[in-house]
Amino acid sequence: MVQASTSESIVLGPHKPNEAQETDLHRSELRSPESKLKEITVSFVRRTKIHGLKFIFCPTKSRPQQIIWSLAFCLCISLLCTWSWNRILYLSSYPAITKIYMVWAHNMSFPAVTFCNKNVFRVSTLTKEDLYHSGYWMDLLYSNHTVIKRSMSILKDSHKPALLSLLDFQNYTPPSDYRVNTTEMMGRLGHQLEDMLLECRFRGDGCTHKNFSTIYTRYGKC
Repeated sequence: MVQASTSESIVLGPHKPNEAQETDLHRSELRSPESKLKEITVSFVRRTKIHGLKFIFCPTKSRPQQIIWSLAFCLCISLLCTWSWNRILYLSSYPAITKIYMVWAHNMSFPAVTFCNKNVFRVSTLTKEDLYHSGYWMDLLYSNHTVIKRSMSILKDSHKPALLSLLDFQNYTPPSDYRVNTTEMMGRLGHQLEDMLLECRFRGDGCTHKNFSTIYTRYGKC
């Protein structure tokens, strides 16, 4: 003889709660993607922390209030985008900040200003003796005193005839007492400061080429 426990009961018949859950699940699967997207959007708007966005779609707000919130939200977004783009353009320009401190000096020395000319020699001041003894290291002549055509092609057409006549050493005999002085020759052939200095004033007083000293650098006479 088998006796069933009285604490347990067996319920027979249809299981209605499970059928209701299956029906809801089946309906949720049949919903269109548009309705799902709408639900996600509504849920996002209600839970978002973006200031003003939930008031635009809030059902408790009146139409004028929603319009005002929409205008305020669009205005803030426009200002944010405009200012961000302005900062991006400013950053792309690679700005540099220069700080200048001005100090008044009661006593000033004459400044060390250097004037140099890219043309080491003036072609118009060259002499036959200069070219005969120094034309080789001027890159105008070969060691046998013949003209380097490559160097002549660099010169201006207005200087070529006079220079070619000086470079003709067929019937030329150099002076026996001529001595090459490089410093004197560079000082004489180089550009003179009195020809380049138009005006000079220092602390209200005038100055001339005599206030400058001649130095020789890799640019020549300065």
